[in-house]
Amino acid sequence: MNGSGLVALRTNEIVLSPIGRWELREFALSPATGIFQETTVKETPDLGFNGTQTFADFANQDAAAIIAEVPGATGALPAQFEGRPFMAGSVFNDLIEWSAPGITNPDARFHASLNTCNGCHGPETNTGFLMVTPRFPGQEAALSQFLTGTTVFDQTTGQQRSLNDLSRRKADLTSLACGPSPDGGTPPGPPPVDGGVLPVLDAGQTPPSFDGGAGRTTDAAVTAAPIAAR
Repeated sequence: MNGSGLVALRTNEIVLSPIGRWELREFALSPATGIFQETTVKETPDLGFNGTQTFADFANQDAAAIIAEVPGATGALPAQFEGRPFMAGSVFNDLIEWSAPGITNPDARFHASLNTCNGCHGPETNTGFLMVTPRFPGQEAALSQFLTGTTVFDQTTGQQRSLNDLSRRKADLTSLACGPSPDGGTPPGPPPVDGGVLPVLDAGQTPPSFDGGAGRTTDAAVTAAPIAAR
């Protein structure tokens, strides 16, 4: 569209909220107009399904696809599930985790939560609200631990999970761009989503007060094919 490789624009903002609450949204280029229009937030159910039997059913029935999906990719979460609209139009960024009684596979619960917009921006990834911290001109933006490397504590199972999404993206891009190595082998595949540790200080922030004050638009992420990003 418009000669652009842009797949989606995702925002973390308060400007569009009628109640002054931080919200995650997704926009796509319209084939009809060539400009951005709001669309559903992929891989994120409507917030009302958190803690419900419907969310447990989704995690149990689609466990393999949920676990295999890398953060920022799409396809595991359907627009409708069990005969009802399931995917959210937008979702509040309140630093929560997704879970529900009856989920049989703890890895499916973790990845289903991690794959959501607000789950990824919260305690599941040791992220304090932002993936990229706003900066002043001439300064370097700080990145969240999820991007640079961290170990998280799964509050549901008590296990530790290692995350390093930039390392995972590097492996994906190397495999895609380089193909087989000169010695006849193949580049190493991407590490698992919860593999590889490089602890650093968290670059996230606690959410600003929901008063609609200054500094409204704080975080936007762009997804460009073929590498998924949040």
